[in-house]
Amino acid sequence: YVGVQRYVATWAGDTGGGVRPLVSALNLAMSGHPNQGCDMAIFDSRSVHFGIFAPWSQQNNYDSFMQPWYQDAEGLAMLRNYIHLRYRLFPYLYGTGAVAARTGWPIMRPLALVYPEVEEYANEVGTYMLGDALLVSAFVDYVKIPEGTWYEWRTGKAEVGPKTLPVEVTPMWGGALYVKAGSIIPMWPKKQHLDRGWNDVVELHVWPGADGQAELYEDDGDSLAYRTGASAITPLSLKDSTLTIGARKGSFKGMPEVRDFAVRFHMANEPKSVTWDGKPVEGVWCAADKTFTVEIGAVDSAPHTIKFKP
Repeated sequence: YVGVQRYVATWAGDTGGGVRPLVSALNLAMSGHPNQGCDMAIFDSRSVHFGIFAPWSQQNNYDSFMQPWYQDAEGLAMLRNYIHLRYRLFPYLYGTGAVAARTGWPIMRPLALVYPEVEEYANEVGTYMLGDALLVSAFVDYVKIPEGTWYEWRTGKAEVGPKTLPVEVTPMWGGALYVKAGSIIPMWPKKQHLDRGWNDVVELHVWPGADGQAELYEDDGDSLAYRTGASAITPLSLKDSTLTIGARKGSFKGMPEVRDFAVRFHMANEPKSVTWDGKPVEGVWCAADKTFTVEIGAVDSAPHTIKFKP
């Protein structure tokens, strides 16, 4: 009924996923219900891929030995890697949930909703957006790349859309995951559990190639005080090779005065120079990952800029 999305998540069954639960989740998103998921079949990388990149993830022992410790070494490593990634992406996903609560714009977004002018996407169910930045394919052997530049999550390889690409599903990786150029994705270091809606350390992962905007949303992670405004938003923007961490607005109980920030640029080549608030700073270039990381340290609630010269 109207309003149910404010209070509950919707479960698409103890199915382990598949096209039908995927369609169900996309239909709910089109109807303004942002919170949906289904049980994962943890022996299948395709099912885990879908479950991890859904608005909420659930692993339920619904059939036989559906528990991580019954897996072989490869299967356990697959599941562990996906769960670690989910936890690291928590601030990004939490932020998309906050946007959904404020606006009704869903977490899991059908391509037809994001790109209504593209007729081809009207019946597309195998590829969807997860928030503003991530493109996911599930239970299909392809991925639809929309217009613009997109980066493959694991390799950093750039693709310019629109195009359709094949996807190789392996026992360790169950679908596609791409990042839109211009994205700024807040992440946390790997954690074993969550007990609050903020962290002492924040990583900003930046994919240049276009201008973009994002936000870091934080609250106490426990109470319903966010409904009366007890939360904080730090605006983030990328323009002309400059990342701006805007002034944090709002507050909540237990909010830290500072957090330790690190910025990781995903780029083809090492930048020639990097400055923080106009002063040169050092960073670490990783040729294997094609990333340049700057450890900023303690950052207060004032606006700051980090500029890189490609």
